[in-house]
Amino acid sequence: MFKSPRWRKIRADLRVNKTRTALPEIAAVQVRRSYDARVEVSPGEFVNLQLFAVPDYEAQALNRIQPESGAWPPPDGEILIERLALDLAGRAEGDRLPVTLPNGTVIALPIAGQTLDLSVGAANIVNVVYGYVSMTTMEQITGESGFNQLDIRVAENADDVAYITQVANQVRDLLEQRGVIVFAAVVPPPGEPFSYVFIVALLLVLGVIGSLTFVLSGFLIINVMSALISQQTRQIGMMKAIGARGGQIVRLYLTLAAIFGVLALMIGLPLAWIGSRLLAGLIGGLNNTDITSTALPWWVFALQIVIGLIVPLLAALVPVLVGTRISVRRALDARGISARATLIDRLISRVRGIPRPILLSFRNTFRQRFRLALTLLTLTLAGAIFATVFTVRNSLYVTLDEALAYDDYDVAVNLGQAFPAPELIEQVSAIDGVTAVEVWAEVSGRYQADETTSAEVILRGVPPTSAMIEPQVLAGRWLEAGDINAIVLNGNLADAASAEVGDQIDLILRGQPVTWEVVGVVKAIYVLENIGYTSEAGLAAAIGEEGQARALRITTEASDQAFQNDVAAAITAQLSADGVLINSTQTTAALADDLSLRFNVLVGALLVLAGLLAIVGGLSIAGTTSLNVIERTREIGVMRSVGAGNGQILSIFVLEAAFVGALGWVFGSLLALPISRALSDGVGLAFSSSPLTYRFDLTGALLWLGLALALALISSFLPARRASRLTLREVLAYEG
Repeated sequence: MFKSPRWRKIRADLRVNKTRTALPEIAAVQVRRSYDARVEVSPGEFVNLQLFAVPDYEAQALNRIQPESGAWPPPDGEILIERLALDLAGRAEGDRLPVTLPNGTVIALPIAGQTLDLSVGAANIVNVVYGYVSMTTMEQITGESGFNQLDIRVAENADDVAYITQVANQVRDLLEQRGVIVFAAVVPPPGEPFSYVFIVALLLVLGVIGSLTFVLSGFLIINVMSALISQQTRQIGMMKAIGARGGQIVRLYLTLAAIFGVLALMIGLPLAWIGSRLLAGLIGGLNNTDITSTALPWWVFALQIVIGLIVPLLAALVPVLVGTRISVRRALDARGISARATLIDRLISRVRGIPRPILLSFRNTFRQRFRLALTLLTLTLAGAIFATVFTVRNSLYVTLDEALAYDDYDVAVNLGQAFPAPELIEQVSAIDGVTAVEVWAEVSGRYQADETTSAEVILRGVPPTSAMIEPQVLAGRWLEAGDINAIVLNGNLADAASAEVGDQIDLILRGQPVTWEVVGVVKAIYVLENIGYTSEAGLAAAIGEEGQARALRITTEASDQAFQNDVAAAITAQLSADGVLINSTQTTAALADDLSLRFNVLVGALLVLAGLLAIVGGLSIAGTTSLNVIERTREIGVMRSVGAGNGQILSIFVLEAAFVGALGWVFGSLLALPISRALSDGVGLAFSSSPLTYRFDLTGALLWLGLALALALISSFLPARRASRLTLREVLAYEG
């Protein structure tokens, strides 16, 4: 953003005509004016309003504002609202929008229509109302003419950030030679929409958990096919006895696996199409973009079909090959589970004081060790992913809490110009509900290493003894009383400038270089922002505003949003009455809601995946229990013959499933530790330059324990109940 009274001359320097520019690196140039105000959306509650005006709405070259409904272009004396901002403002077309100016004046502008502006963030996500007016209306509101923002598009290398930055620096130099104060030169990452970091984090989570679910499905298929072949061992022997070749039997079972894949595709393809529509709509909403087509490319369906058919065949291949190589004699002699005594049998025989059904259930759990291993692999992976989902969710919210505690105040007030600090502190301190007031300073600058290496920087001047900031120092120290030329860098800026504690760093503030000594590095909390912290006195001296204030940070008696809104409204009224220009106010409660809304998108996706994984785990236990019942049909008959009742037989199989579920929980919780750590780091790096603050969620692990046991009991109940109802005649007639 730029400020100058001589924009016509500067624009001419940059742009010779509509197709050529004085700088050959520039393909297009456009000017606009922006202005910050506020809108009262409910009594005492304000949201920030950003007004824009361009010279000609019908001839926009960059960041095009498009008509959505109503009047076009904005009529004089009226306003158009960005379509997603209308609900935020609590207004409809035809209503009057009360615009509160920095000096406290309220102007009611009729809402003449809606626009679509893809160059700004979604209003419902960033909590900002975007409005568009004519240049005449903007001049009437601000009392000034001209522009303060310049947009450019490079002629080539549009995906090269270093090259774009170099061109931006050339433009900056040209403007500063003309006496323009350049507040910031922002180079958006090419090809990345506004909510790109959230999209990357969402796709990362979906990709990782989707891949693990892919592996999980393979285990499930192996388990099912192994159990099926084990159940049909005698039938395989009979087929071989009457002349069936091994290859024919293999093809028979692989055909069955392929049928499973086809049936899964019949369910999965429509669900995938529905899911893709929902996900596309979600991403479109994050970027204020209409999804004009949800048609999937043919290769997506082809890939799904190939995977849906190949994975079942590959997963089934090993158990089918192993199971069908059995000899005829061994197959016909199969009698289910071997009755040979094992170490566990011998140990259990020595146990006293524990009910027999529990001991039998524990023994039976380990009788089919290969099947147990497959079931445990499935449950372990499902449990690990389930616990990982909750841990990533917990780490997200812990990181959010740290971000809010980092700046530990309740109300932030940013002023339109510098005012005497002592007077402001006295005025605000006298307001009911205010417990403390601090003067902060904030100014934009840049770090310039060479022509191609530069970074935009936000410098914040804070009192060294401030109680309203809790930085996490990674190296060096925090600011101390008496620091004037000392600076503490956040991790982003330290990386961008390759600076360490003890180095000297030159930052350009309002066109002038200022040298600072790096005394510390703190954790970066804000997404991709390069922030340096100096003492408030040191920054004020650097920009020539000693004893002045441009920003206030306030703590209040209560932290609920309603109370903070009331105090913010009282501060606004008091300062406006005293002639103090206010650019914006923000409460931390509202900020927390905004950030939570962004995180909830990711958390919602995580919880849906967790639910699906729970279903897969339940299916695995149900299948295992059913096969155990079938294999031990003869044993059930023996137990009945010696007087075992329905309840005893039922409890044996249910407890066996519970043992398996408990073991799966133990192994899953252990596996969740490294997986959740890696995924939390990845999500944090996608959001910003640092991992999330890792906090393993015991709640998620305990919830999975309860869920695993519940799934074991529910999924095993029907086959166990069926086993308990087998009559002695049915058992004796069983040919398995």
